[in-house]
Formats: sequence, C-alpha cells, structure tokens
Amino acid sequence: MSETTNEEHYEPMTFEEAVEFMKQPESTEVHMTLRMALERTPVILKTQDEDGNSLLHHAALNGRLTCCEAFLEVGAHPGIRNKDGENPGHVASALSHSEIASAVYNAIDKVRPADAWCF
Repeated sequence: MSETTNEEHYEPMTFEEAVEFMKQPESTEVHMTLRMALERTPVILKTQDEDGNSLLHHAALNGRLTCCEAFLEVGAHPGIRNKDGENPGHVASALSHSEIASAVYNAIDKVRPADAWCF
C-alpha cells in the first residue's frame, strides 16, 4: 500500500484557473493550493492576460496580500508591467492596498539591477 503525501494532490493550474481560484475566500488551503500549483507550473507566474496583468497584478487588484507574498516567494517578478505601464505596486497603491504596495516595492528593491529592465 503506498502513502500519499499532501503535495501529491496539488495539480498544475492554468493562468486563468489561478486567477479564478484566487477569488475564493481567504484560507490557508487556498494559499497552499496556489503555492503548490505555482511550484509545479512556474511559467504562469510570467503569464499576462490581454491587459498585461500578471497573477501578481490580479492579487494586487483584489487586495490579496497573502497571495502577493506567496507569488513573490515562488518567483513572481515584482516589476512586470501591464499595458498601462503599471507594475503590481502601482496597482496596489492606486487602490490604497498599502501593505501589498510595500511588499511589491520591497521585492523590487531586492531585484538585481540587470533584471530591472522592466521598472
């Protein structure tokens, strides 16, 4: 009989599925599921929708601090810009999500200058 670990039930997600999943009420399970799915499908962290918004933008738009923190921890680029030229920190600031803006700007400060082309 084989044992199943907690990580085995997390499936890869598409960008669209992750955006929708993030809209669920805040919970540890939501964040763990998103984090594990992103670790299995890291390319969606770099995916942008038709407006140029990344998952980090969507988390900022929806005021999801814990999602933003989790996305940054697994490799989301904090300076990615949408079609309006806004990075997730700009979006968070415009919506008065100051904790999210602070988290994004702190992450931007940690990015190497060679990676800062999109700021």
